[in-house]
Amino acid sequence: MKSFTIQNEVLRLKVLNYGASIQSLDVKNHQGTWLPVVKGFSDPSIYVNNPMHYGACVGPYAGRITSGRFSLGGKEFVVEDTAVHLHGGPFAWSHRFWELVEEDAQKLRLSLHCPHEEKGFPGNVKATVSYALEKNRLIITHEAVSDAATVINMTNHAYFNLSGSFSPINQHELQLNASNYLEVNSLQCPTGRLLAVQDGPFDFQAKKMISNVHLDDTFVLGQETGSTAVILTSAVSGLSMEVATNQPSIVVFTPQERDSICFE
Repeated sequence: MKSFTIQNEVLRLKVLNYGASIQSLDVKNHQGTWLPVVKGFSDPSIYVNNPMHYGACVGPYAGRITSGRFSLGGKEFVVEDTAVHLHGGPFAWSHRFWELVEEDAQKLRLSLHCPHEEKGFPGNVKATVSYALEKNRLIITHEAVSDAATVINMTNHAYFNLSGSFSPINQHELQLNASNYLEVNSLQCPTGRLLAVQDGPFDFQAKKMISNVHLDDTFVLGQETGSTAVILTSAVSGLSMEVATNQPSIVVFTPQERDSICFE
């Protein structure tokens, strides 16, 4: 297993070729101290058994596929014989070795080739993920090319904590530019209904403490493509992070340990 580090005057990022995973992300504060803001492990071998997908590039399909099957072009594809196919299933992209194809002082790009109907997904697919530093911004770009109609839903699965110590996430302030979220069934699969966040526990339209709210939900973003979807702030460190995406929704997840938060 190999690791690659890129750095500028504000950010320092370490990425593994296994799962194209973010192993660490450090931010330099006003005192010149590097603060870790992504939960990771110093021992790379831990990422081989990584059911929580820490820092990984998740694919070919992040999220849940009901019954592990889908229909496309009049044909049914079975990707996993299970009630719920999650994050690409066993031996997903988060548990594969990626190839480094570009590296300079402030950018990394890795690629992965997947043959037709590997794990049940159609198409010969070439996937790439790039990590680039621009001043105080980390830009993650996911791309995939297929020679047949297929389904692709890539994301990064880093767990953030801006306090610098991975104390409970409860005291972080969160703001979500979303007035609706997806209703789910008992298997956490969407029903197709949108529910309003207004005045409920998921109403983070105005900045407020996360407190004891458990999040594992898909929020429908109500903004122009590429504008700010999330603002996360720690009063402990004074750090604040904005998340922007060109996608129509964002999954927000707080793990049971409540020491971090994930934006998918």
